[in-house]
Amino acid sequence: TLFEQYAVGRSRRSVAELMDIRPDFANLEENGETLRVAPDTVPVGAVIVVRPGEKIPIDGEVITGESAVDTAALTGESLPRDVFPGDPVI
Repeated sequence: TLFEQYAVGRSRRSVAELMDIRPDFANLEENGETLRVAPDTVPVGAVIVVRPGEKIPIDGEVITGESAVDTAALTGESLPRDVFPGDPVI
């Protein structure tokens, strides 16, 4: 039916949008250097650097600095969320 086709199309677009929010790299900080690596190779507990305008590649917690994070693709919230040390990010 028309409604089923609409629902399936909408679901496919939603999945595609979610896949698009994860970047292809993470800036891993190791021994005073920053290395660009695949997000799935970052070990638990590692420190990554997220620069202005970059997407957050993995779940984590802000250690230093503060920023405004665009969570619209995950939460639907149109305004950026301010994050500070100790705040979780996804």
